[in-house]
Amino acid sequence: MDPNNAKVHCNLGSVLQAQGQSQAAVECYLQALRIDPKLADAHFSLGVVLQQQRDLKTAADCYNSAVRCKPDHAEAYTNLGTICRLEKKLSEAVACFDSALRYRPELGEAHRNRAMLRLLLGDYEQGWAEYEWRRYLPDYQQPHFSQPDWQGQAVPGRTILLVAEQGLGDAIQFVRYAAMVKKQSEARIVLRCHPSWHALLRTAPGIDEVVGLDISDVAFDFCAPLLSMPLVFKTTVDTIPAPIPYLSADSERARHWRDELGPEGPFKVGISWQGNPGFPADFYRSIPLEAFLPLAACDNVKLFSLQKNFGREQIAPLAGRLPLVDLGATIDEGPDAFVNTAAVMMNLDLVITCDTAIGHLAGALGVPFWEALQYSPNWRWLLDRADSPWYPTARLFRQPSFGDWSGVLTEMAGELKSLSSPTRLS
Repeated sequence: MDPNNAKVHCNLGSVLQAQGQSQAAVECYLQALRIDPKLADAHFSLGVVLQQQRDLKTAADCYNSAVRCKPDHAEAYTNLGTICRLEKKLSEAVACFDSALRYRPELGEAHRNRAMLRLLLGDYEQGWAEYEWRRYLPDYQQPHFSQPDWQGQAVPGRTILLVAEQGLGDAIQFVRYAAMVKKQSEARIVLRCHPSWHALLRTAPGIDEVVGLDISDVAFDFCAPLLSMPLVFKTTVDTIPAPIPYLSADSERARHWRDELGPEGPFKVGISWQGNPGFPADFYRSIPLEAFLPLAACDNVKLFSLQKNFGREQIAPLAGRLPLVDLGATIDEGPDAFVNTAAVMMNLDLVITCDTAIGHLAGALGVPFWEALQYSPNWRWLLDRADSPWYPTARLFRQPSFGDWSGVLTEMAGELKSLSSPTRLS
């Protein structure tokens, strides 16, 4: 009826995009722009699709076009800031988030992204405070409880519900605060988390009880989201609590895996290369298994796969080139996450991983681990340092340029050759 209605073409593109028909959506956005080259929302929506397809340069061009057409397009500034952060253009990213919030001060996504950027830069004072915006975004999957937040006060005889609010890696990293909450509050501490995490996380000091996601029959007086505890305790880079280890493996399982992994001799290294592809930024943190081939050239090293689920399909095609003992099919098949992985780690000399929960687990157990980080890493790893104040047993290896995993693994292989040499071990 109205084939030259650019806004309708743009809206149709949004519907197709929501249905997963990305290419059809692109055609709609392009048609909208042929009709009206100044339609900011079409430029923006086209940028979103291209960003999802990892064409960052063209996506950035689209966002810049959107703000030229509509200078107060806060969402375009926000997404442009995200691309600048991925490319480690950090001052430009800050400027983008600031612009977004100048036009829309209540835009929670811009606040959250700016908070993570501040944390990456080591500005914990402002970063933790602004990171509270995460709790009011549509993708925040935790309920809002009627009980008040615990603010650090002593509440003897009361009960505090600690909430493991994000993924397992976050829960492992921040459950360290349970002991501090227990000491400062003088309260009973109940941890709410996914049932499969109970066996692992209940080993953390300070926790009196671990409950599942349904807490309809759990009485408590205060709630405390785990990732809000650094704000409560005014954590800075210099005051990060690192009482390593603060998680422990089951001793019987550890003895079992000591026998399974074989006698002493070769330097035992566990590797993990793939995160959950459902995570929006997984492409930038996960590593093709083929990039680990330089490790296979290290003498006196035996490699064990700690990979579960995603990524294991890469093992078979490399069977003749990458000697790898695949533990993935035999560990953690039961209802409890990482209990066997933790026991395996206690019998390894080193863990090498991309940025997933595997690194957090090794660090919490006090197991030496090397982490391969993307060019502009997740905020928790800070910038330009080879160590981590969160995990004293960590060593960080960073991409020298955007997308360069070859350089990271080549550097790791050189260090591993020195570390695993028979002379060094003797």
